[in-house]
Amino acid sequence: MTVNDWQLASLLRHAVSSLVLPPGLFFSLFALGYAIRLVSRFRHRGRPSARAIALSRSLWVISLLLAWALSTRIIAGPWVRWVEGLAAKPLAASALQGTPIPGKPQAVVVLTAGLHRAMPEWPDGLVPQAPFLRRLIYAERLAKAQGLPLVIAGKGPIQGLDEAGFARRFLLEAQAPVVGRGQGGPGHRESSQARGASIIAESISTNTEEAATALQAMIAKGDVQPLQSIVLVTSATHMLRAAPIFSQAGFTVIAAPTAYQSSALSSPLDSFPSAVQLASSSEAMHALLGELWRRLKG
Repeated sequence: MTVNDWQLASLLRHAVSSLVLPPGLFFSLFALGYAIRLVSRFRHRGRPSARAIALSRSLWVISLLLAWALSTRIIAGPWVRWVEGLAAKPLAASALQGTPIPGKPQAVVVLTAGLHRAMPEWPDGLVPQAPFLRRLIYAERLAKAQGLPLVIAGKGPIQGLDEAGFARRFLLEAQAPVVGRGQGGPGHRESSQARGASIIAESISTNTEEAATALQAMIAKGDVQPLQSIVLVTSATHMLRAAPIFSQAGFTVIAAPTAYQSSALSSPLDSFPSAVQLASSSEAMHALLGELWRRLKG
């Protein structure tokens, strides 16, 4: 993947995120500590000051402690669970069995979350990334059980890819192979006899804010039936900022968080570092920083 594959704003946003979120955060703290020593050495003609040495060592110790804390379930697990519970509780499991959802929603809207590229075992070389796949499976089952249209929102930040359009084809081919390959695109619909509900791809937006406004624009153009009340499906941590963004765009949001990553402590190994837990901690921190930035922007 080259720089040209990205939209510049998205590339910069992801670059900054990689430096302030784990594991990039740890390297940033180490680099800052080393930079402090270099500057002090330059100012004091070859030898850093005692204060600079102490500060750099403190940053390195903090980095190591954070790396351990955020990658162990015994420390980070309860914190991730707290972040996941900030936005909304999950829908009752009976919603997947057809029990009507309060609020009379008119559609299920699921947000995209990236595609894996260059997958040699798949015909298109593409497959939804794990968080996106979990959102997609839940949203598709929810829409089917409730008899509602499913809207997949988000083109994604990488130019040349259409995450929503691909996901739409992915679902149609999985549920009703006789339909064949749909082309996807803004407002394009295709019914499946096996599902009985339409799947719509919003293929314009590159982030959550744009997804809400793009969906409203599609409604205004008549590409999508008028929607007021929606069931919004996204990861539990992401719901913290996704729900208020769609509410501000004029939708009545019924939150349906999924892809929970926290779980109860169950093993002595929970005090040992885990790459899976570190990824969960990074996602939770990303959600908190994203919501803070949204509020700062007003």
